[in-house]
Amino acid sequence: MPKRRQQYRRPPRPFVTSNSGASQEMLELAAVRIASSQTLEEVQLLVRQSKDLCEAADQFAMDSPGPEALGRFREAQLRLAEAERALHLAEQGSP
Repeated sequence: MPKRRQQYRRPPRPFVTSNSGASQEMLELAAVRIASSQTLEEVQLLVRQSKDLCEAADQFAMDSPGPEALGRFREAQLRLAEAERALHLAEQGSP
């Protein structure tokens, strides 16, 4: 009786944390760029728009879960975090 061929199995992906030091630095740099190039009112508007975008991405992910929806949600979360950090920096810089 011939031996059965072993099935190929893809090795599991390594677990990567999303709060690494490099991503935190990138977020900080983006926030500084935003805060330095826009007025306080523009940054406040950006935060509101980012919150709306994050809520829409969350709703999309709830309606049709999948990798595309997860990617949209993570991108929206990142943009919101950048905008909120930029708002904090802009508020500290204003008199």
